[in-house]
Amino acid sequence: MVNVYAMKLSIIIPSRNMGAKVEQCLSSIFSSDASRDDYEVVVCDSSDDNTMEELKKWVEKEKSLKVIHVHRKVVPGPARNIAVEKCSGDYLMFLDIDDKLHDEHVLKKVIDAIGDKDIYTLSYFSKRDNHTFTIKPSNFLQLAQVPVAPWAKVYRKSLYVPFPSYTPEDVV
Repeated sequence: MVNVYAMKLSIIIPSRNMGAKVEQCLSSIFSSDASRDDYEVVVCDSSDDNTMEELKKWVEKEKSLKVIHVHRKVVPGPARNIAVEKCSGDYLMFLDIDDKLHDEHVLKKVIDAIGDKDIYTLSYFSKRDNHTFTIKPSNFLQLAQVPVAPWAKVYRKSLYVPFPSYTPEDVV
């Protein structure tokens, strides 16, 4: 029997006109202590600013980064769909280009913890509109008050249902 190794995790990132955030997001991922053989990053970019130039710098140095450039404005839901079509991981993790991983151990911990789960919920920290809050999976009451979002979870790819043609960013 031949054991074919499948990539464990695809990190899906929609991007539009956020060139200033590329460094922060990708450096938080690629500074991880996780093996590059266990994950890939797929960015779907529909920018008309310098974002693509910033992404190209990363493509040159990171073989596990795929960038898809769409030559029309694409909102986050459909951009995620495009990236999922091009990814090869068994599991999907969604980030936005203005997100970053907390530290260099997060990604390895996530990959190790997935096991054979269908969905794995992560803790996340958000700082928006001068308000800061931290969400932990064990605090279900607090999680219930947060808008449904594709990020902060890891999904088995076979369960993925494409986002509608238009989706507000924080609604699945």
